[in-house]
Amino acid sequence: MIAGSMASARARIADCRRLQEAGLINLAGEFYPSVHYPPITMYAAMTEEQLLAGYRLPEDGLFDVYAHIPFCHRRCVFCHYPVKLGPQEEEKDRYLDAMEKEIDIYRRLLGLDRVRVRSILVGGGTPSHLTPRQLTRFLEYFLARLDVSRCRQFNYDVDPATLVGPEGLERRRFGAFRALPGII
Repeated sequence: MIAGSMASARARIADCRRLQEAGLINLAGEFYPSVHYPPITMYAAMTEEQLLAGYRLPEDGLFDVYAHIPFCHRRCVFCHYPVKLGPQEEEKDRYLDAMEKEIDIYRRLLGLDRVRVRSILVGGGTPSHLTPRQLTRFLEYFLARLDVSRCRQFNYDVDPATLVGPEGLERRRFGAFRALPGII
């Protein structure tokens, strides 16, 4: 019994080390929670002027960025976010188009060439539910608009099932896990 428990513990420690080496576990020792509540469906419509009325850039110039990718295989019982279920490849492409435009609108309104970030959370939904092509596209345009030189944390929600098999291997080849070497 003890030998079996020890073997199981060693296997879990080996898994943890493998995940650290792959960049899936934060090694910096700091955690910046990035959450969104109430759900975004509860905000009233407003103009650009109303959206940023009275807003001032952070004193240190650093942002905590949350990017919402609202696609999932199925809804989790704890999730309160708006999500779309199933493959919906064309809808994902339309969403990524709109997200790219929205990032540029905020950069323009804030007068920023690149957004300086302290932390990033890509959540949803399940961002790893994007196809490998869509994931690569998203990460390329997303990271091109961010200054990550001061970023201390990059979290990326995943469904472990999306990281296995040939398609999972493709996701991991580019993936957020290697996009920002040195900060994960």
